[in-house]
Amino acid sequence: CESCAQVSPRRRIGKAVRPPLRGARDRISAMPFPDPTRLSARFASDPELSRCARFFTGAFRLGVGEQRFELRFEAGRFAGAGPAASPPGARDVEISAAPAEWDKLLAPVPPPFYQDPFGAALHHPVSLGGDPETLFAYYGVLRRVIEILRESRA
Repeated sequence: CESCAQVSPRRRIGKAVRPPLRGARDRISAMPFPDPTRLSARFASDPELSRCARFFTGAFRLGVGEQRFELRFEAGRFAGAGPAASPPGARDVEISAAPAEWDKLLAPVPPPFYQDPFGAALHHPVSLGGDPETLFAYYGVLRRVIEILRESRA
């Protein structure tokens, strides 16, 4: 069809030429970071998170500017969330970024390379740290936690 063949950044709608429609990311304003302690029931009841975390004992730490949150797991089960008071343990994993970077990571339609924590860490000021073996063995947990945080902001 004629409209599919156009390569122009403008869209043809009827006879008039209009600018492209704005996506959801263009309507996003800065929102506060969701409090993981308030989402404990959601984390505990999520079957996908439980499946990804099986056998895991440790913590996933979320750094938002100067704030640090911790999601604890015991033998593959979600054990709780709260502020991270102690230093990271030997099997812990951390993702940290400035609040503005978290806004992009948690947007309903994330900008390029913010759809996934690893891509964000490679191309933007987002840091992945902690035990590398744990990070990659339980990367699905990190992705699911971010998806749950993203859903909580929608």
